[in-house]
Amino acid sequence: METFSSKKVKAISALAVSAALLIAPLSTAFADAASDYQTALAAYKVSLTQWDADRKAAQTAYKVSQDARQTAYESRKTSREALDKTFKAALAKAKADFQAATDGKLTAAVRNAAIAARATAITAATNAWNSGISALAAIPAIPIKPVFVARPTPPVKPAAEVKPTKQAKPGKSAKSETSTAKTP
Repeated sequence: METFSSKKVKAISALAVSAALLIAPLSTAFADAASDYQTALAAYKVSLTQWDADRKAAQTAYKVSQDARQTAYESRKTSREALDKTFKAALAKAKADFQAATDGKLTAAVRNAAIAARATAITAATNAWNSGISALAAIPAIPIKPVFVARPTPPVKPAAEVKPTKQAKPGKSAKSETSTAKTP
């Protein structure tokens, strides 16, 4: 059985203590970085979920406003077409009444009365058309596409744990390492 001298025991214990002092902060720092990363990752997932929900809500609101505008536009178009059809029918009736009044014997008084009746019918049709157009609902403004905020950035992964390098064993001298090197 080999007995160790007190110098060897002191050297080995000093080496063990210094290695422990070097390794301990690295492992706790890595543990802190890993737990910080896990916390940041959880916060990132929450913010990503919120970002996605906000983006989908904005897209849905945009789509709803587009549909509402399209519906209002189609309704206005249908109403305007009905007004135009009524206006054209009133003009055609005024023209037909004028032609019926001026057929046959035409005197100046009959002609002037037919012209006045036609002008009155055209004015009435025009006023009805104008009041109908002004009564139509305005077309809503074109919806503006939503501008999304940037997607949240994921947290940076901590660097891998640094493993301590092997240290030279006590008792080996530099002489033994250089003796294996080739000499020219």
